[in-house]
Amino acid sequence: MRLHQVITGSRNNGRNCLACLNFSKSFYLIYGCSRNLVILDKYLFQIQVIADAIGSDSGEICCLSCEDLSGLIAVSNGKDIAIFEPNPSKIAWGDLCKFSPGGSISALSWFPHSSKCQSPLLAIGSSLNNSDHHVSCWRLNWPTNAASNIFQQLWVFRNPDPVNYLSVSPDGRFVATLASSSNDLRVWYAIGRFSSSRQSDESQSNWLPCLLRHPEHVVSFSWRSMPRYLPPGWLPNALLTSCKDGVARVWFEDALGAHRNFPIRDDRSPNRKISSNLVNENSNEKGLLPTILFEHPVLNFYFRLWLVTYCSTVDINLLLYCLVEAL
Repeated sequence: MRLHQVITGSRNNGRNCLACLNFSKSFYLIYGCSRNLVILDKYLFQIQVIADAIGSDSGEICCLSCEDLSGLIAVSNGKDIAIFEPNPSKIAWGDLCKFSPGGSISALSWFPHSSKCQSPLLAIGSSLNNSDHHVSCWRLNWPTNAASNIFQQLWVFRNPDPVNYLSVSPDGRFVATLASSSNDLRVWYAIGRFSSSRQSDESQSNWLPCLLRHPEHVVSFSWRSMPRYLPPGWLPNALLTSCKDGVARVWFEDALGAHRNFPIRDDRSPNRKISSNLVNENSNEKGLLPTILFEHPVLNFYFRLWLVTYCSTVDINLLLYCLVEAL
């Protein structure tokens, strides 16, 4: 091996100060250098330096995140957040807006642009004090409208540990948080994310953690990439973690989760007799369906397809069994 290239400029400490951007069929490497934001192209040539990205009287950049579809860049100095948007006429980024969500900001992560809504969503990890840590989601009203607030908070949940590292899954259904020198990686998921209704109140989202335990400190983690326009839930998420014991672990999403033992009543098909338990075929319950039929997009798709076609009770149980085993 030989030295190929030396990138000049001192990058700020921490993994949160470096990010990659795939925008408009081009790759960019972006990092914070003191209070400046440096943007490199795929050949690692410097194409732009945004001096005093957050302000001339602000501290150095502590975290940043990039959104691939819209090309937005979020930068924070621990107190304020600045958003930069790409210039369509040239390869450059300009100032879009600044806001202060409150607390000490430690990590940023964009939701995939097509996973939740048409407006960009930004996840923020922050702390109000040494024992009060939160993860919040903010919607950017973009293109900006002077008549309304640029940023709107959608939901917030409390994290027991400091949010030193934050990452949203490629389909936007999970939020992974990690504290420095921690053996546990928390993967948060929202109850009722896959609602059958077209409209849902995001401010009422209830987030629950799934704990991924490791024998020693977790060094880093990353999500498996997915096609951009694939509907959320059609492929299980995969998470790669690196531990201090020198072992890399791959975690796959369990499609069943906690929904298998929580049947609900469906009034749309009162004349069909379907068992909520795939093993018990002699159940006399009417209209009892497993929750996963309405919350998982793949199962919901096949369930709706079955409703409009002729199929016996045995056939639907066999279909559900095959789908669940396949996932």
